[in-house]
Amino acid sequence: MAKIDLDSLSIEELAGLREHATDKLFEKVARPRRLGSGTGKARPIWQAGEEA
Repeated sequence: MAKIDLDSLSIEELAGLREHATDKLFEKVARPRRLGSGTGKARPIWQAGEEA
């Protein structure tokens, strides 16, 4: 991961960086979570603790 000197950036560059970071975070959170036990199949949260 690259280190960025935030003090050297302009307001516009900081705003763009914030938007990019927000988009990336949203993508990570929006991805369906794999709750199965290594099967690669997503299972509803209420079934996460049950054995298949």
